[in-house]
Amino acid sequence: CRVDSGFAEAHGGLAIVCLYEDKIDDAEVHTAQALQLSRDCLSGALAHSLLLARAGDFPAAAPLSTAFA
Repeated sequence: CRVDSGFAEAHGGLAIVCLYEDKIDDAEVHTAQALQLSRDCLSGALAHSLLLARAGDFPAAAPLSTAFA
């Protein structure tokens, strides 16, 4: 898959797709890239929240998942 390496939302979107496909290692990489490129990346923040929730860290995941509601 080709991605514009400098576009944070592309990495955030890929992270969410990777989570859906249960490719957790790839999701973590894309999430980190998204948030490194832009701390305001909505898809990166959502992916990060989903990763935290998947790991059972619901208190840390909750503020991220509701921040953009």
